[in-house]
Amino acid sequence: MKTSLVRALRCPTCQGQLQLHAYKAIAGEEVIDGVLSCGCGAAFVVRAGVPCMVPPTWVPPAFVQSYRGRLKVDAPAILELSAAPGAAQFSFSWQWNEHAYDDLTWELRLEQRVQLFYRYTGMTPGEVRNLSLLDAGCGNGTLSAELALQGMEVTALDFSDGALRAYQYQLFQSRVTEAAAARLSYVQGDLQCPPFPDGHFDLIYSDGVLHHTPDTRRTFMAIAPKVKIGGRLFVWLYRSDTVGAQSLKRAAVKAVRSATGWMSYSSRLSLCYLGAFGILSALRVLRLCGYRGRPVIPLRQKAINLFDTITPTYNHEHTPAETRAWFNDAGFTDVREVTIHDYRLGRGGFAMIGTRGAPR
Repeated sequence: MKTSLVRALRCPTCQGQLQLHAYKAIAGEEVIDGVLSCGCGAAFVVRAGVPCMVPPTWVPPAFVQSYRGRLKVDAPAILELSAAPGAAQFSFSWQWNEHAYDDLTWELRLEQRVQLFYRYTGMTPGEVRNLSLLDAGCGNGTLSAELALQGMEVTALDFSDGALRAYQYQLFQSRVTEAAAARLSYVQGDLQCPPFPDGHFDLIYSDGVLHHTPDTRRTFMAIAPKVKIGGRLFVWLYRSDTVGAQSLKRAAVKAVRSATGWMSYSSRLSLCYLGAFGILSALRVLRLCGYRGRPVIPLRQKAINLFDTITPTYNHEHTPAETRAWFNDAGFTDVREVTIHDYRLGRGGFAMIGTRGAPR
């Protein structure tokens, strides 16, 4: 975490400004371990280089052991927390821990995801330079790092432990230049209570994330004010108005979720490997018959994709008309559906973007 990032963070509890207590830093500028405290009494841990802006329910024992004396002064409540990691019970933490960084993401190569970003937003690489971006639900963080390489000031937020893993991978690989690393920050946080000031970002980009929160509309309304006047908000959501084969697929997926909900994540991942083997075997047979509708991807990646499909606690579905009303209610103008149908993206979901207008 860069020491300068604290100016862009707010307490998710009261929106108050935060004080940084750095315990371990590189050259005094990159904080590896520390605490962020608020005047309201809330405190948040910075660990492994990432500010964890969710009310902590646990702290790694090694962290407490190393900094017990300073925690007694800066954040005594943290010493009373359990040492059992709550994030292990979050499906996306499991998912991104299984992800290998040389894998595809959602069956897409990184360059394809970057192309989709520009098509969705209608912007060019030259237009995005120096714009401030919130990647709202960054997952494995690969797109966030690539956009920083292209000149954007990127804050990549995820509720899962994927944000910590992304920091450790992205900022220490040779491809991410010093200039790009200076423009890239990873934050663990909850989009229902985004830890940023209002009117902070030129663009918020949330691709396939909000429908996995307890209340999609509520989360949308929480992040909308974080866009600057004249800035834009993009979302991609599952659609409820599917027809034909896609509706049958939705029904089948819901049945599998219901039938496997009692299983542990490790058991469901094993089940996904079996399902992936069956699907890929069938695809190979179909390709021998001339079918080219879907690519044959690595077994590991297909299993992770299936895990993503059946394990999230929340999988809400919406319509473009419903979502357009949210944009309007939040004071956005020029609201447009920008769904792309390549890679089957328009079958199960839709995309919308709008520009934040001046307050009425």
